[in-house]
Amino acid sequence: MLQIDGSEPSNSSWKPGAISASCAARVEQRLNRVDGAQATVNFATEKASIDFDGDLTSPTDLVAAVRAAGYDAKATPTVTSRRTVGRDPDLVALWRRWLISAILALPVADTVKTAGKDEAGVQRIAATQDRSQLWLAQTPQMFRAGLLAQALAQAPGATDEAAAVEKMGLRPRLVLGSRQNLKVTYPEDVAIAQAILKT
Repeated sequence: MLQIDGSEPSNSSWKPGAISASCAARVEQRLNRVDGAQATVNFATEKASIDFDGDLTSPTDLVAAVRAAGYDAKATPTVTSRRTVGRDPDLVALWRRWLISAILALPVADTVKTAGKDEAGVQRIAATQDRSQLWLAQTPQMFRAGLLAQALAQAPGATDEAAAVEKMGLRPRLVLGSRQNLKVTYPEDVAIAQAILKT
């Protein structure tokens, strides 16, 4: 996340405490036009909080957008440094592409069948699914702490954090993960994980 501190606009007679909602809306609109950015502007505190995709834009672009709306600004990064993410390429990708919410995931490679029981109770193929839009969710999954807490409280039966966030009407971003990012669910997964660690 990036925080931008606003100051007196260069082309108006702004005074502290006299900023209207339309001014905030104008700056917010400018910021949200920047590719890969989502902004919330609070002119009561003269600050804009911006989540942005580092692959698509930069703090310089965001400050320029504020200035294009007639206000001066300076950027203060408040996001966790990439150095704290470590050198894991999957985590770095997730950090770089994060925009509100994101998860690591893999496109489904296997043919997926839905099943149904026949008259004798035997499971049989009911249909073959189109896998072109199917992904396997992985971890880690990244969300704002407040958003995640609210989502989990409203969806106690969700099978993962992303599912809880989806129930709020949001659409977390999918970031391509790795097949070596193994989920240990079954006993045989332990042997696979051990084999990966030995390589």
